[in-house]
Amino acid sequence: TKYVSKDKLVMALPAYANDYTMNVHGSGKQVYSAVPDSVKGTLQPPTWLWYEKLNIYLYDDLKGNTLLFYASDQRSTKALLEIADELKIDNIGFWHFGSVDPKTWSVVREWLKK
Repeated sequence: TKYVSKDKLVMALPAYANDYTMNVHGSGKQVYSAVPDSVKGTLQPPTWLWYEKLNIYLYDDLKGNTLLFYASDQRSTKALLEIADELKIDNIGFWHFGSVDPKTWSVVREWLKK
């Protein structure tokens, strides 16, 4: 804010996830979902990464591969909006507007009502 006024700042929020195969030749991909799909068995509750403000899932896919899924969702968006409030940033935007799920939009609408 030394060089740019706060009314010109926009906090960019993610609306995607990253899914990584956990093996020697592992690879990752960006997906537009708040939870993994193609899960073998029951998806266990995520672990909250407090510093990153993300949920992380460790799961097995239908092919038996173990994957690590970092998810932006309504909880992570709410946490990031709290940071925007602390920094007094009133303007937000999403990296990929079309991938914001309805639960996340409800968190944003509540934030906008303040």
